[in-house]
Amino acid sequence: MAFDEKHLHEKHRERMRQKYTVAKETLSDHEILEILLYHVIPRKNTNPLAHRLCHRFGSLRGVLEADMRDLMEVDEVGESTAFFLKQLLYLWKRCENSEASDIPLNSITKIGNYLTTLFSNEKHETVYLLMLDQNAKLLAHRKLFDGSITACESNARKIAEIALSFRAHRIILAHNHPDANAEPSDSDVSVTRYLRRVLAGIDLDLEEHFIVSGHTYCPIVRYLQNEIQSKPKE
Repeated sequence: MAFDEKHLHEKHRERMRQKYTVAKETLSDHEILEILLYHVIPRKNTNPLAHRLCHRFGSLRGVLEADMRDLMEVDEVGESTAFFLKQLLYLWKRCENSEASDIPLNSITKIGNYLTTLFSNEKHETVYLLMLDQNAKLLAHRKLFDGSITACESNARKIAEIALSFRAHRIILAHNHPDANAEPSDSDVSVTRYLRRVLAGIDLDLEEHFIVSGHTYCPIVRYLQNEIQSKPKE
């Protein structure tokens, strides 16, 4: 690389670092990714690669959550770069879980607020499982899968295995409606009833099943209880 070109890249990187220091909240996903890539690609312009990655996977979060093999299909992404990006996701999730573990999720509002943040960058229907201890503190959350909640009927065993591995006292299921409101559908209700019955058979309490849509949420178990109470007595 000629001296002038090298000098140009160094100046650009310095400007980007200054921009991050002064106003990081104004940076786009690809600009943040460009800066992160400085640590694993020291002598190249990482801006075009950051653009390609965000275009391929939709967002910074999409890049970090992508499989290593899929990352390495992108031009100029080798094993070391893919590994670096996956470690960023691991650190992010570890810190997220560590911070959350001290916050008791002991009310519908607290759980709902936590879930709206968790789902804030999900563009497609996704299902999460939250594990709580006896004091309602979060042990961990795990993404079960991307797709319709109806798939949970065939994944009761997976839910049980994850919950038992964390020795969860209570569990909360949550999925999102990206392009709709948070009101439960008939299938949402039937899946909730099915899973509560099946999991109760192995002494697992599915405390609640939330639907999240943007900044709104609906706890289905509470919703059903209110519905029963509001029905007129015959």
